[in-house]
Amino acid sequence: MFIGSSAAARDVSGHLGIGGNYESGPLGAGLSVKYWVSDLGLHGFFGLDAVHSGDTAEEPGRLVFKPGVRVLYSMTRTRLANVFVGAGFSGTFGRGKVVLPPIEPLDEQGNPNPNDIVPFRGENFIDVVIGVEMFFGERFAVAGTMTFAFEIGDAGNARRSLGSGAWGASFHWYL
Repeated sequence: MFIGSSAAARDVSGHLGIGGNYESGPLGAGLSVKYWVSDLGLHGFFGLDAVHSGDTAEEPGRLVFKPGVRVLYSMTRTRLANVFVGAGFSGTFGRGKVVLPPIEPLDEQGNPNPNDIVPFRGENFIDVVIGVEMFFGERFAVAGTMTFAFEIGDAGNARRSLGSGAWGASFHWYL
């Protein structure tokens, strides 16, 4: 007769996780913190996008901060993994200029039309995430996520305002 043993759930309640986060969407890469309170957790992240301007006007510079916060819910836990869902708010704030995808063709030298270089405009997003956090050892975890974001506020980019999907990865060391 087969007798199965129950798996002990990985409980990181009350532990602060410090690490890094990468998303293929508007947030990009940055620092990340996670804190779980029972099955509920809080995930904060902070990214930075700094581009130095070049020698010509066609290479504009910018400095953009990308903070965000999510509330997470652990749907199920095993000894090695947590499956979670969450929702949150993120934004991009900064100054500088960006080059839009060209509406008109590039000139003979391959430079963008000067009308395609515009001031940076911040964006705010509400997002929904689903992910799996895998533990390696007692305190180190790596997570994979799928995020669906909706732009709120000025809908300058109609494709993004309707929603965009992004994959992500993160790692955390729980203290």
